[in-house]
Amino acid sequence: MSAALGLAALALLPLLLMSITSFAKIAVVLSILKNALGGSDIPSTAIVTALALALSVFVMAPVANEIQSRLLASGGSSKLSAEGVLAATAEPVRSFLAKNAGVREIQMFVDLAQQKKLSMSPTDLPVLWPSFAVTELKRAFQIGFLIFLPFLVLDLIVASVLLAMGLHGLTPAAVALPFKILLFVSVDGFMLLSRALILGYA
Repeated sequence: MSAALGLAALALLPLLLMSITSFAKIAVVLSILKNALGGSDIPSTAIVTALALALSVFVMAPVANEIQSRLLASGGSSKLSAEGVLAATAEPVRSFLAKNAGVREIQMFVDLAQQKKLSMSPTDLPVLWPSFAVTELKRAFQIGFLIFLPFLVLDLIVASVLLAMGLHGLTPAAVALPFKILLFVSVDGFMLLSRALILGYA
């Protein structure tokens, strides 16, 4: 029974890490960028996931360092029980979620808890966790809109030029792709986007 529970916990661990770290937001933003470029597989999904993971590790490094310090101060993870490890991990994670969850989202989940007659405060993990997840998705789509807009304008310009020239056999998306790549590279898009995503966290 304990082995089955351990395997179930390991299976759920990636989903847990995605929902309490910056991975979900960064992955969504990079996926929107990929769709905005219009290439069928440029960059590939594996590259998008790897870049999102790399940026997430950088963002979450201070939290990981704080957890490590707490574990060392408690005598090391090998000497602690599972409850001790969770206690050392919970506070840095809770602090990260509280700093980056939206105030409106936190209040909404507190109100929902009250409607269900549950006694929860804005600092409780069951409130902060979904609040953070919803906030991350909202911010990801806000950033994605700003990324998508210039590429959409470029698509419209290329489509209008092709229509005016009577080149109906050419696909506007295929013609616009090199111009989109040129635009993104010329403004050093990956560096600017990476910097904005990282600095967006408290």
